[in-house]
Amino acid sequence: NTVLGQNALDAAVTGAHNTAIGSYALTNVTDGHSNTVMGSNAGHDLTSGDYNVCIGTDAGYNITTGSNNVAIGRQALFSNQTAIYNTAVGYAALFNTTSGQNTAVGHSAMNSNTTGNYNSAVGIDAGTSNTTGAYNHYFGRRAGRFGTTGGQNIGVGHEALTTNTTGSNNTAVGHEALKLSTTASDNTAFGRRALKENTTGTGNTAVGSEAL
Repeated sequence: NTVLGQNALDAAVTGAHNTAIGSYALTNVTDGHSNTVMGSNAGHDLTSGDYNVCIGTDAGYNITTGSNNVAIGRQALFSNQTAIYNTAVGYAALFNTTSGQNTAVGHSAMNSNTTGNYNSAVGIDAGTSNTTGAYNHYFGRRAGRFGTTGGQNIGVGHEALTTNTTGSNNTAVGHEALKLSTTASDNTAFGRRALKENTTGTGNTAVGSEAL
């Protein structure tokens, strides 16, 4: 083990191949191994989880037995305890997540996600309100920002699908595509502001700049 910092890795019993840099980094690890953490309180509660990377103050703070997670940024993946295969990069990315196999890159990306899994969000505030929705993929600043429980949505572009809350199975590609959709489902929009004004209509297809 490699240790640098006050109370870092001070509970280790059988854990090996760990690197802890920062005060109270990996302070509760007992038999976890091959973890790398840097930052004050990074990986603070981790006990027996393995192969985690936590970089930043409070990054991965509550991970206990979770493994194969990556948390980079202050409070990234903060609430996760036992879930696996999450990647959070950016301040508070995946902050509330307790489920596994999510990827969030950007300030507050997927910040509110709790039990939703298999989600991807890249961009500032992308998918930030998602709670239990699964299989959502948002790329762009504020894409899918207010989505909560809807699933299997794809939003690509600045504010694509940004106000959609519970709608599912939507595909929006383009700047502000399907921007004002709230509960609508099964829509497809390709192009700048395509289907932008649609709120609750379902089963629509729009291709082209400002189509429909």
